[in-house]
Amino acid sequence: MTSQLIAKGHRRIAYAPVMDFNLSHYYLRGYHQALELAGISPDVNFILEINNTSSSGATRDEAISGLKDMLTARNRPDALILTGGIQYFDFFDLLDELGISTPDDLEAVIMIDSQNGIPPGVPRKDQVHELAQPFMALGREAVKALIKVADGRAGRQCIEFPFEFKLKNFNHQS
Repeated sequence: MTSQLIAKGHRRIAYAPVMDFNLSHYYLRGYHQALELAGISPDVNFILEINNTSSSGATRDEAISGLKDMLTARNRPDALILTGGIQYFDFFDLLDELGISTPDDLEAVIMIDSQNGIPPGVPRKDQVHELAQPFMALGREAVKALIKVADGRAGRQCIEFPFEFKLKNFNHQS
């Protein structure tokens, strides 16, 4: 995701990961690696760690406040990768409040569940990129694996899940 935004000309890419999701640490590492490969120094002011389940990281309200601070800073990001923790409606309401237009002022990537997608009725959902992840399928397969363990039928297996990055073609200059 980060490398695609860099290829589109973005250099100030913010990242708001939900850190209580197991893969978040890998995503964060990939974010740093993509920036470094492009010769861009990661800016700690462009990372907002969100944590929905424990005392470390930002809670939902703190995340919205932190995102607001980030987007109103003098050196604000020109792109944002949002992995959750902030609801779509809250995100777009914040952009409206700040007068920020997508994708002209801020190009955004939102991680979604590939089964559900961005919910109907979300304003401007056609103005953000989507990274579709198979959360529901992951959950189903995890339950199946646990049942096998409980029944004593567990064996090593590798299950692959499709991720789809829906990069939209916006007609604007970064």
